[in-house]
Amino acid sequence: MNRYMVFLVVTIMSFFLAGCGFNVLDIKAEDQQSQSSQAKSRILNDETEKVDPTIRVSQLAEQYVEKLAEVNRANVIYSNNNAYVAIKPNQYGSLSDVLNQKIADQVRKADNKIHKVYVSVNPDFYTTMNSYAHDIRSGRDKVSLYRDFSNTVMNFFGVESEK
Repeated sequence: MNRYMVFLVVTIMSFFLAGCGFNVLDIKAEDQQSQSSQAKSRILNDETEKVDPTIRVSQLAEQYVEKLAEVNRANVIYSNNNAYVAIKPNQYGSLSDVLNQKIADQVRKADNKIHKVYVSVNPDFYTTMNSYAHDIRSGRDKVSLYRDFSNTVMNFFGVESEK
């Protein structure tokens, strides 16, 4: 009978401790989820508060790029010392490294503070950039425009409009 009582007490204690352990794990999981969602909302708030919606069209850079024989029209938008260029070439084809470098040189000639130059000959991207240029010139809400623009360049070039 003594063994039976010891076995019973050990079994009951095991269930009790196991139940408490599961509650502790559940509480920790809930804490981690809560901390994770708080961190995400903090990141979103930080991005909202720290967004530097300096996005502008560079008419000078557009003029320099359009002087190139291979380029018919160009849209150049600066964001955080980077330039995003959409061109309508005289003849569609792939963007050669030589033309890419010529365009980058012209953009940096217009503004020597530009770090990176991203160039595209994609007609859809040209149309999108043309819309952004129009929105910038007409004074659309800078924060939402900056977010839209950042998402577009992230999706198109695989880079963020760097902060």
